[in-house]
Amino acid sequence: HDRVTEEMLAVAAQMRVPSGWTLEDENVEREKLICLNANPCPSLSRTWQTDTELDPESLRNLAASAGWAVQLEGDCSRPSGAIGRRSVCSGHTIDGGYEVTLRVDSPDEGAPSQFWLHLEASGE
Repeated sequence: HDRVTEEMLAVAAQMRVPSGWTLEDENVEREKLICLNANPCPSLSRTWQTDTELDPESLRNLAASAGWAVQLEGDCSRPSGAIGRRSVCSGHTIDGGYEVTLRVDSPDEGAPSQFWLHLEASGE
């Protein structure tokens, strides 16, 4: 079980985030025979508060720092008149047997983005 968790952490560690970002949350679900909660196992999620509004190029560059080419969904623009936190774009790929999801959230108009990384076993 620890080997699988170490492999997953190594895949996640390939991505380099800017030093000005603050890691706000991390959740690691180790491999288990039975997953008893809503989180798939094994899986890893990390959330950062960025220091700027992210755009599609920012998301591609983050993925490229890990050697990932992602399929981009959305244009990272907050819809006009939107209220509350919104997911504005995301990217997906598979690496080392893990589905990798990168997501940019906009907490408010003009506010710095929040960035989310999620890995879970791909089943491939």
